[in-house]
Amino acid sequence: MSGYEGFVDAASRLGVAVLVAGAAGMLLCVVALSAYTILRGRNTGRRGQVVTDHRWLFPFTSRSHQGGRAAVVSKRKILIEKDTEISDESLVDGTATVGERLMYFGVIAFMTCFYLVFVGIGLWMFKDFPLGLMFPVVVGFWFFGNMRTFWRDRQRAEARVAARRAGLPDPTAALLAEGESQ
Repeated sequence: MSGYEGFVDAASRLGVAVLVAGAAGMLLCVVALSAYTILRGRNTGRRGQVVTDHRWLFPFTSRSHQGGRAAVVSKRKILIEKDTEISDESLVDGTATVGERLMYFGVIAFMTCFYLVFVGIGLWMFKDFPLGLMFPVVVGFWFFGNMRTFWRDRQRAEARVAARRAGLPDPTAALLAEGESQ
């Protein structure tokens, strides 16, 4: 085997391993996150009710994209619903419980494993279809965009907690007001 063919063959074998590891990681994350939510989430009391929602047909559409048309009306029955909220401030200042921290990092681990599945598919497909390397690039925009948002939210929470401890006003309030005026 020549150098390039050997490289492509090794990348394909590595892709299968990354794909299997990513899929197994996703499965473990889903099981762990579901178990924690069922065991520790607060019951909202809406179990068994039929709820009528006014939703958009697609999650990323808005009234401006629809030409002012109303949202789609849908009915759904709530089989089970658990609710809890984990704030960035509680993660930063140490008031979040161990379970809340594990839930936060479990979501990040799930998203990372999801991205690794596409990296594995891209490497696996590289042997027969070199454009398969575009799979992780396209999904990478979504993944790294979310990671950047998590990081920025954490930095803002750290600034708010530091300002609160120092007795200063909230430094992110000016940023939020500036963003709303634009």
